[in-house]
Amino acid sequence: MNLFGKNSKKEKYAFCHIPKTAGTSFRKALEKNYNVISDYGLDNPQTHKLIQSFIYDKNDFHGLIKALNKMSFFLSGHHSLNKYIDVVGVDKTVTFLRHPLQQVISHFYHHKKYFNEQREIEEFVKISKFKNSQYRLLKSLPLGMLGYIGITEDYSGSVRMINEYLDLEIVSLVENVNSDRATNIESIDDELKANILQLNSLDEALYNEAVWLHEYRKEFAKLNKVWTHGYAKITPKNNLVGAAYRKDCNKPVNIKIMANNDLVREVLANEFMTEFPKARVPRDRYIRFNVPLGKAVDSSNTIDVVVSDTDQKVNFQPLFLN
Repeated sequence: MNLFGKNSKKEKYAFCHIPKTAGTSFRKALEKNYNVISDYGLDNPQTHKLIQSFIYDKNDFHGLIKALNKMSFFLSGHHSLNKYIDVVGVDKTVTFLRHPLQQVISHFYHHKKYFNEQREIEEFVKISKFKNSQYRLLKSLPLGMLGYIGITEDYSGSVRMINEYLDLEIVSLVENVNSDRATNIESIDDELKANILQLNSLDEALYNEAVWLHEYRKEFAKLNKVWTHGYAKITPKNNLVGAAYRKDCNKPVNIKIMANNDLVREVLANEFMTEFPKARVPRDRYIRFNVPLGKAVDSSNTIDVVVSDTDQKVNFQPLFLN
């Protein structure tokens, strides 16, 4: 069954499937109701024939986009966010993140079970492709710009939020799960755990931000408040630069710039966004703000970006002048 419907608007969604984050459960749930176009690599049986033909046989991304424009679909696969970021809007893109300690250990036992991994876990965790793998797949865009970032440790809650946000009907399935997972974690000593976290510090920072976003959005959903996507940063020249948008809303977002909780100024996020040029973003990219802070604040001030009508904070970490 395809709940998009034959006569419905050509809806396009993307699921960036990061390995060992419960992505297989999510993809199989999608396949029950939606037209899933998968990319799991060259000659992988899970890879859709359109991807195999246009991407791996012909290297024709434009041809793929033209073919996909004719249909509704959920793009899914083990690929970087950047690979198809121009095919599906960032507001319709979802993913899951998992605590890096859990994810790396899960990688090890998965490879040991299915790929006859012979190395001990102390050596396995040092392999480059298993270090900061979540960060490397998502680094092309700030987390706050994505449609939804689910949390593996709250899988059912994440699926509920994705359904609510995208108006979908995804069933919360749990498959491809190691029944000995708790035992595997308990068998790892504290020194190795600390080493894994040190080797995956970028993943840990990303995961912490994703958890903050997830909990924040659940709180907003309970209060029936509209969510604003975005990000903010301070440039080397001490300009406050960022973006803000709302799904399915063509109005620019009004934001407040706060220094030590005092209002500095209000601005509209309505400039053309030149950053992340490959990404398909709402309002034809007119979602940017760029504010020279100058003498309005000093280096001791804690700077935050807050949405004017909901008091939602856009930045995860406090911002400071250089």
